[in-house]
This record gives sequence, C-alpha cells and structure tokens, in this order.
Amino acid sequence: SPILISPHDSKRLYFASQRVWRSDNRGDSWRAISGDLSFNRDRLRAPLIGRIWSYDSAWDLMAMSEYGTITSLSESPLVEGLLYAGTDDGRIQVSEDGGESWRATDALPGVANGFFVNDIKADLHNADTVYVSVDNHKAGEFSPYVFKSTNRGRTWKSISGNLPARHLVWRLVQDHVNPQLLFVGTEFGVFFSVSGGGHWTKLSGGAPNIAFRDLAIQKRENDLVGATFGRSFYILDDYTPLRGLTEENLKNDTMLFPVRDAWWYLPRMPLGESRVGSKSSQGDAYFVAPNPPFGAVISYYLPKTLETAKEQRRRREKEIEKDGGDTPMPGWDALRAEEIEEASAVVLTIRDSNGDIVHKLEGPAAAGFHRVAWNLRYPKSDAWVESTASDYIGDRFQGPLAVPGSYT
Repeated sequence: SPILISPHDSKRLYFASQRVWRSDNRGDSWRAISGDLSFNRDRLRAPLIGRIWSYDSAWDLMAMSEYGTITSLSESPLVEGLLYAGTDDGRIQVSEDGGESWRATDALPGVANGFFVNDIKADLHNADTVYVSVDNHKAGEFSPYVFKSTNRGRTWKSISGNLPARHLVWRLVQDHVNPQLLFVGTEFGVFFSVSGGGHWTKLSGGAPNIAFRDLAIQKRENDLVGATFGRSFYILDDYTPLRGLTEENLKNDTMLFPVRDAWWYLPRMPLGESRVGSKSSQGDAYFVAPNPPFGAVISYYLPKTLETAKEQRRRREKEIEKDGGDTPMPGWDALRAEEIEEASAVVLTIRDSNGDIVHKLEGPAAAGFHRVAWNLRYPKSDAWVESTASDYIGDRFQGPLAVPGSYT
C-alpha cells in the first residue's frame, strides 16, 4: 500500500487501496479523491492454467496477493495536483486536477496486458515527464520493463535499453541535479544510466547480487540508499562523480573527479578499537557497519587496466593460445625485467597551497571506478618498518596532521 507525502505541503498525505485517499492534516482524517482505479476484476473467478477452479482448490488462496489494488503513487514536484497511480492489474491512472478526474492507460508497448506496476515517478525537472517500471511476473515472465512518457502518460516509450534479461525492475529514482542520471533497483542489483535510460551500467562496489526492492536519494549528502529483499540495505556515499559522465568518456577518458571538502577532526576510538575492526570487544553478535572513509575521499576512473610487462605478455599469449599458436620464451633479459618491475599503481599526489608535496597515495590500477582516502596526515617520519596485523594503532595515526587549508 503506497503512502506519499506531498512535495507541495508536508501536512498533505496520499494513501492508496483500490482508490486514492488524501489527508490534509497529517493523517488525522482522510477523504477519497478517486473511485476504484483498478479493473475491479475478481481474481477468484479468473481462469488459472486454462480453467476456473473450485474455491477449495486454491490451497494458497490466503498467501496470494490481493488483486485490483494500487501499488504506486507519485505527485509531480513541479505541478501541484498532478497525480499518477499504478495498479497491480495493468492500469496507469493520471489526474491533473488533484483527483477530481482521472485518465487511464491500460497498455504499454511490448508488455502483455495485466502488468504489475512496481513504481511510478514524476520527473523532478520536467512537468510533463513521468517514468514507470512494470513487470509480468505473475504470468511467469521476468523481463525488465522501464518506460518514459513526455506527455503526462498519454504515450510511452521503452527505456529498458540493455538491462539484462530476467532483471525485474522494482524501483526507479532520478538525480535531483542531472535529469539524465537515473538509477534502477532490479532483481539482481542496481544499475545507473547517464543518458536518461539509453544505456545502463551495473553498480557493484560490494553490493550483493540480490533484489533491490527500494531506492532513495539523500539529497543533502548526495548518497544513494538501496534496500534489498532480505540482505539489509546499502549506501553509496557521494555519487556526484556520476553526474559528469557521458557514454563517450566512459569508453576513452581517464578521469579525476572533484573532491568534496573534508572534515578535519580526530576519529573516535570507542573502547580502544583497533585498526582492523570497528566494534572492539563487543563480540561477533554485535554488528556495526563501517563509517564512510575518514579524510579526503578521492574518486577516479580508468577506462583500461594499467598492465605490467608480464601482464601485457600473458594477455597477448592467451590470444595466441586460443588458436594453438606458438608462444616462445621472450628471453632472459625480458623475464628479468618483468621480475623486478613493480606492480602497476595509480599515484595520487597531495600538495598544499604553496605547491609543496604533502603526501603520496597509491590507488588501484584496474579498469573502473576507484576511491582512495587521504587521512589528512603527512607521512610518518620514522625509519621505515613493515607494519603487521598486530600493529595496534595502525596507519590511521601515522604522521602529523596537516593543518586546515586548501589542498590539491
């Protein structure tokens, strides 16, 4: 049952059963602003596997979802009273006058009638644009369906693009700054598009390959929050680097993204926590999620992996081996050069306002997005000693703190 706080008045709530309800006093009283917006079909009298069954045959009658109910609501943040409602039996309803009258859409291109509306969202930037994600899982069909309308739901076009097969789309959210940046939660993870749905890319970063049933954006921090079906919820801190991407520079450009201002403070050490944990001696049953990295978080993107000479040689040899070709020994000098070559790394140099070097950080050199945090400290000035897992204080407190100021 969807519930919605109006973006135009925080005292106004919308709720839906088979009709839409409205409260103007935070839920103390309600009034219906629509009739039944579904098809009002009786599921118990509908054919199943080619016939209509006895009441006593439906052993899972109470376990099955209700039918003919509204499953999603949205109000345009730009036009007060422009309401959208989607049902579980294949209807999308639009009201442009706060619920006085409703206009129904019963068909979407390429989707069987009777689709289930998982989500409907009014565009944050264009008053005439709306998005909807639907599925046909009740008929055993699991294709991803995402649609966009630019005329308030009168006509629709698919923006499912390259979303993989069987990836039901449960939720869609739009960035509040870049209208072309969209996120969808699917049956198998979260995807984003920088082209308004023209092409989708999966977000991994440690998130499980599981159904993300809900997504929300924390606008102040620009964080993406995703709730999974049974595996807790996950936060992508500061997704702002995605705003400036294009499909072209994702293919070709190495990018270093702007760094948000870092807070200067001493991290707390509850109960003398060590550097390898975050809960000290509370026991394994006491779960604490990690905080965002301390310091200045630097994000960058590599279109290709930076390879060592050995990695380049092996990549070439593997291609030859596929066809059964010869891969002769490269020679002792080449092997010796490979042996002493250091692993590939990205080096990030921190400078103060005078241009003097403060610190150098190493980051991953694999293709894709990466983040490295500078702990706002100078390097440790002691003689170099290899740290061990028993090092109680750890890297976080090595070297003196840099003074507050402007760094690059």
